[in-house]
Amino acid sequence: MAQARTQIASLAVAAAVMFPAAAAAESFTWRFQNATPHMIVVELYSKARTQVWPGEGKVWRVPPDGVMYANDITCQRSEYICFGAWSDKLPNTYWGAGQGGGKGCKTCCYHCDGNYSRIIRFNP
Repeated sequence: MAQARTQIASLAVAAAVMFPAAAAAESFTWRFQNATPHMIVVELYSKARTQVWPGEGKVWRVPPDGVMYANDITCQRSEYICFGAWSDKLPNTYWGAGQGGGKGCKTCCYHCDGNYSRIIRFNP
C-alpha cells in the first residue's frame, strides 16, 4: 500500500513537471470612441506571444459616431497587450501601436487584470 502511494505521488510530480498548468485566464475590456470622420480599424497585440485580437483575420471597426464601444477579450493574467488602430482612408495616420502593432506608443498598453481601459478616443 505504501509503495502504491509512493508511485502515485511520483507520477503526480512527473505529470506536473511535464505538463505545467496552463496560464490562468483573465478578461479585459477595451473601450474605444471615434471622434474622426472616418471608420477606425482596431486590433490588439500581445507583447508576450503572437496572440492578436479579435484574431482569425478579423478586426474591430469603430464607426465615426462618437459612441463608446467596448470589446471584451480573454487573455492570460498579467499579459501585456497593446492596441493598434488605423483608418483605410488615412494611410499615414495611426493610433497606439498602429496596424500590425509595430509602432511605438507610450499609453496604448495595459496588463490583463480583469479590469478595463480608459476610454481610448481617436481624434482627427
